[in-house]
Amino acid sequence: EFRRVLFRSGDQELLDLIGADAVTLDELVLRSGRSLDDVAVSLGRLEGLTRVERSGGWFVASAAGRPR
Repeated sequence: EFRRVLFRSGDQELLDLIGADAVTLDELVLRSGRSLDDVAVSLGRLEGLTRVERSGGWFVASAAGRPR
């Protein structure tokens, strides 16, 4: 069954916090002040939307996730 992944307002906050950096999940939890679970769910959603890419425990904004 196909389910559409929807962008949420908290997701934009994480994209802003990632910026041009490569960051870990722990760094995003500290930067955002949000719970580990909340950040992990948002990152999963952003990956599904191809806004964020994960490489070896690091998260970076993809070309689609970077501001224009």
